[in-house]
Formats: sequence, C-alpha cells, structure tokens
Amino acid sequence: MAASVTELFHAITSKFNIKLGRIDNSKGLEFLLHKAAGEGHKKLLVKVLEKGISVDFQNDKNQTPLFCAVLQERKNVIDTLLEHGANPNERCDNFCCTPVHLACRIGCVEILEKLLSAGGDLRLHDIDGETPQDWAMNIDDPKRRKKMLDFIEKTRLFAMTHSGRDILLENQSSHYMNRLVPFYFKIIMNFLLFMVSIKSS
Repeated sequence: MAASVTELFHAITSKFNIKLGRIDNSKGLEFLLHKAAGEGHKKLLVKVLEKGISVDFQNDKNQTPLFCAVLQERKNVIDTLLEHGANPNERCDNFCCTPVHLACRIGCVEILEKLLSAGGDLRLHDIDGETPQDWAMNIDDPKRRKKMLDFIEKTRLFAMTHSGRDILLENQSSHYMNRLVPFYFKIIMNFLLFMVSIKSS
C-alpha cells in the first residue's frame, strides 16, 4: 500500500530534523567525549582524546562526536576532532548520512569547508540515495540555501578544473611521455620525420 502524504511528510521532516543521541554510561569516557563535542568544551575534549578513546565512537543513534559537533555548530571543537583523525565521511544516524550531509543541511559553509579540507566527500549518498547537495536543497532560509548551493557548485567546478589541469600537465611532462611511449617507437618516429624532411628539401 502506498504511503499517504502525511506519512511521507513525516518521514521527510524527521530526516531533516535530527536529534542528538546519548550515551548510557554517564561516568565513562564515551559520555565525556560526546558531551565535550556536543557542548563545545575544547579542553575537556582534548583531555578525553588523550586517554586513547576512539574519536569516532558512536552514541545510541550511531552519531559520532564530529557529527554531533556539526549538528550543534560547535566550530571550536570541529578542528580538534579532525586533527585527531575524526572521519568526515563516517556513516551516522539512522539515515546513513555523513557529517558532510549534515553541514550542508544546516547551511554552514565554514563548517563544510573544514570537513572538505579533511577529506569530506560531496559525492556520498545517504540511505535514500541523496547527496549532501540534496540535503542543502532543504535549508529553510533561502539566502543560506543559495549560499550553500553556490559554494557546492563552485567546489565541484574547482575540483573538475583542478583535476583536468593536473592531467594536462602530466600529459605534457617528459616523464609521462617517456613512461607512455616505448623507446623503439620514438626511434621510428624520428626516422620518419627525418625522411619527410629530406623529401621536402
């Protein structure tokens, strides 16, 4: 039986209104890790991470500390988490979204830049096959939505241009040509060019 409009609306709104999960053990390092990340306590976060706990330890909703920090827009601890190896592409929550998806949803370009600089991937899909750009389409504020979508597009174009330029430079390099073209083939080409020059003279 097909889902009703009300059911579909509920599914969509619950997806984009993510709530923080929790840690049952309020005395453990896991609890302190998520508390520090979610509330922006940088000094506490560093102390906990120095104990050797996994920086990507998930709470009861499969959310990592980085995911929680992004959700709460705790910019002061996001850098710290990334410096300690937090994965910006870790699948989180019930929708298998990443911190990159979430940054696009809340519309914070500054946070997204941090995640992309740490290896965040704009091409990944959530459980419904949606990319971070699809999540950005659901930003409530029109100005913030446009700013985010413009940034994503510019980032995509830059990546394509940069990649193409690298390939062009590699193709033009003598190292690439020496690796690509066998020595005997170059000898034949030189001989043919020499014959052409004789005929034309």
